[in-house]
Amino acid sequence: MPKDTVAEIIEKATTDPETYRAMAAKEADVWSKNLTNPQTLRVLQEDKKAAGQLKLGRHRTALSRLLAKHQLKPARGLSLGCGAGRAERQLLGAGVCSRFHGIDIAPDAVASAEQIAAEMGLAITYEVQDINFVTLPPESYDLIIAQTSLHHVLRLEHVADEISKCLASGGLLWIHDYIGESQLQYSDKRLEIINDLLKLLPAKLRFNHLKRTVHKAVSRKDPGTLVSPFESIRSGEIREIFLARFDVVECIENDAFMAQVVLKGTRANYLQDENTRAIFEVLLYVDRLLIEHGILPPMSGQYLLKKRSS
Repeated sequence: MPKDTVAEIIEKATTDPETYRAMAAKEADVWSKNLTNPQTLRVLQEDKKAAGQLKLGRHRTALSRLLAKHQLKPARGLSLGCGAGRAERQLLGAGVCSRFHGIDIAPDAVASAEQIAAEMGLAITYEVQDINFVTLPPESYDLIIAQTSLHHVLRLEHVADEISKCLASGGLLWIHDYIGESQLQYSDKRLEIINDLLKLLPAKLRFNHLKRTVHKAVSRKDPGTLVSPFESIRSGEIREIFLARFDVVECIENDAFMAQVVLKGTRANYLQDENTRAIFEVLLYVDRLLIEHGILPPMSGQYLLKKRSS
């Protein structure tokens, strides 16, 4: 039986309410479990610490730095796809906005975010809502953030229009997301480079502490078979849709292969000694070269956008 293509999956999810409801229910369940599992959270925290020591994000930037650079001081913030609330907690701690509201489809993640915010006495409120059908109040926020959430959104045009409506005059949108191939249907060239590099790397660097297995190769999974039904559902269209509707303040794009070669769960491996650190530096350097010379397009984008004057 022939497999559905990415376009056919998008069409079914868009036109068939029953298909969409089943996908949305599974999506909520997957992220409720993933974002609240103690063991997963522990490994991810260790991985994040390792990424910081390696300076993995040296070619990216923090929203707080960009706002300071452009002398922008938003007060009212909205987080779309907030998950367990890490982003808005960090931003409040960095002096970005005086209050936040968070929206996510995963009930358990939202409950966790609410509990942490209450314990910390933070000015953050939350609600469970499907972003694909979200209706936002007009001109109510100065800053809207979407961190690693838009690649799970099916109705990108609707969300972009709601964000534009919801932002106050001069309001800002921050996107930090995966912008690579939709449904992870990597190009032949990207797959060739990724897998050639993985063959060269020793097993000790490819051991994934999240999955407890050695990362051996990357392949295209059949569309519609990913663990999360909306994973990268229209990720390849994010850039085009949002840059057509907002003015660009800053645009930072990177990641030709790093996210698939140095996976989450493997980063601490590169801290073993000076040789493993040197290998990491070479990988990061080659990654930048491939993008700068147009050999591979970026898979990660950071965009600080401004509401367009009507």
